Amino acid sequence: MEAHKSYLGFISYSHTDRATAKWLHKALEAYKVPRKLIGKTVDGEKIPARLHPIFLDREELPTAGDLSQTVQNALQNSKFLIVICSPHAVSSQWVNREIIEFKRLHGEKNILCLIVDGEPFAARKGDAQAECFPEAVRFHVGADGAISKDEAEPIAADLRPQGDGKRLAFLKVASGLLGVGLDELVQRDQKRRQRRLTIITTASLIGMVAMGTLTLIAVEARKVSEERKAQAESLVEFMLTDLRKRLEPVGRLDALDAVAIEALNYYAETDPKKLDVSSLGRQARALHLLGEIHELKGELDQAHKVFLTAYGTTGELLERFPDDEQRLYEHAQSAFWVGYIEWRRAHFAEAQTAFEDYLALAMRLTQIAPDNTDWQMELAYAYVNLGALIADQGQTRQTLEVYGKALAIFDSLVEQSPDTADYLLNAAQARAWISGAHEKLGEIATARDYRMTEVDIYLRLLQADPNNTMISEYLLAANRALGRLALYYGDLDGAESTLRSALTRAERLSRLDPENKFWAQMKGLIQNGLAEVLIARRQFEEAESLTLAAKAIADQLLSEDPTVVEWRVDLWSFNGLLRTEIAHRRGDFEGGLLIHEDVLRQLETVLGETPDHRLARNLRTQSIYQKARLLTATARGEEAQAHWQRVIDDITPLGLEISPDLIFYLFASHKALGHTNEAANLAAQLTQMEYRHPDFIEIAP
Repeated sequence: MEAHKSYLGFISYSHTDRATAKWLHKALEAYKVPRKLIGKTVDGEKIPARLHPIFLDREELPTAGDLSQTVQNALQNSKFLIVICSPHAVSSQWVNREIIEFKRLHGEKNILCLIVDGEPFAARKGDAQAECFPEAVRFHVGADGAISKDEAEPIAADLRPQGDGKRLAFLKVASGLLGVGLDELVQRDQKRRQRRLTIITTASLIGMVAMGTLTLIAVEARKVSEERKAQAESLVEFMLTDLRKRLEPVGRLDALDAVAIEALNYYAETDPKKLDVSSLGRQARALHLLGEIHELKGELDQAHKVFLTAYGTTGELLERFPDDEQRLYEHAQSAFWVGYIEWRRAHFAEAQTAFEDYLALAMRLTQIAPDNTDWQMELAYAYVNLGALIADQGQTRQTLEVYGKALAIFDSLVEQSPDTADYLLNAAQARAWISGAHEKLGEIATARDYRMTEVDIYLRLLQADPNNTMISEYLLAANRALGRLALYYGDLDGAESTLRSALTRAERLSRLDPENKFWAQMKGLIQNGLAEVLIARRQFEEAESLTLAAKAIADQLLSEDPTVVEWRVDLWSFNGLLRTEIAHRRGDFEGGLLIHEDVLRQLETVLGETPDHRLARNLRTQSIYQKARLLTATARGEEAQAHWQRVIDDITPLGLEISPDLIFYLFASHKALGHTNEAANLAAQLTQMEYRHPDFIEIAP
């Protein structure tokens, strides 16, 4: 290899990680840069068509006469250094020397790390054996090659299964080499994969209709233009109705995605002004389907754009036919989805506007056709969604009236038709929302009764349709809530049994479709819930294993989209509070404080973006409560007192509508500060609620 030859990258690795280095070398040089990126200028240089040449250290060296000179030349002529990071790399003097030399020659900007084993910055926590970053990666290096004591911030992709995984980690390295955003490569990579899926799905569709008149190829061969259009429209209708019904219950997002895109591609080739009412309606349904898939994958920004487009389409149809029930219904669906996505993005004002629009449209439907049971259902859905949104903003008592209107409609429909699955399912869901409201109000027994009735309905439905994944999803959420309520009651056996059963079901769903982010989220939430029960039972080893597994899910989800508030709060932040609690119970008070600081930063960030996010606010209060306990345990009495008082200051302005957990934190804080009367009153309130959480029983008067 000539000394003057330029390399795009230099791979440095320990001999033990040779297989990974060879895979990365081959994958990088074989990677085809997306056509639309080739030739674009980034930092004064044009993006190449291929990622090569890449120098693989010790792969090319045997042909050289002077080992150190060859390495020196390769480092001198490499734009990037790619470090395979693991505990083996940390112990390799050779890897460390290569990093030092690259930093001395080129500075620290163009160093990319790929984690294959170990833990980043484990040495900082006293576990040097687990450290994956070599010393020269972790610290800045001077122009003389001396390693300073100032920590660096390495750019790293994580190849581990609990990290980015193989595909995303590779794309992170590739995006670093190209100087483009990761999203650009991920989206284009998804499009490549989607094209392959589309080909497969389209081939399957053609096979399904080959014996009939729906086959477009046959139609083109023997029919005139109008007949071809009619057949194409029939195929689109088939894709959006019968085929969707076959694929949806088994959770096949990939095939559904292909169905939606194929339908939209058909309409994309047609002038919208030439589309008739039926075609515009199908286009709207295709947009709804694609938006739902984006939502299930956690791609909320893309889902929002798609649903806004659908809202425009259905709005145009409604303008043409303002009293047409079908057009009212389609526009109501668009309004719902716009509101739901805004809700998930914690944009409460925008969500409320859309949900109120949905409610008004549903009321118009029932006014036009009061005996139409479908329109009655829509009205009930509108009440439920608006009620849930109001509850999320802390107005729990008001939601019960709204939920009650929905439940009355659903129960009336069940009474008319006791075996109709849709009516039963919705009656169960209404009970879920009502249970949640009663739980937030501290009415634990009532909340539990509603949940148990809800679960009974799901089990009845699954007996008739055991492979229905949607019902399984609802059952997961219900059992998670029942586990939490059992913990409130002090029924640890019941809580553990319920959550273990739910976890088994969640794992089965996740294996069915690994791309379904909602199922992954539910699995992590249930792991967190079971860990909380095991902490109460002092089974810390299994609890820690569960929290680490849930954290891996949260980290993976957030690496794909760090903006999803549910993942940041419900999953990741609550997981951090559990890990803080485990550290505390084990006597690792300083370790608990470190975890606590990470969690508090995340929650403060969310609240800075969305001040009204109720769960984030409640979890922040819990984190302050935990810190007060940790400070007390480390004999920092003055700091602890300030934090006990801060808990009181956080909760008191919320008034009477606070959850049992918050009442407990308020009680414990008053008790810690010696406020005897206040503590006694709160203890009596918890006792009246039948709140028997082990933490309360331990310190109750």
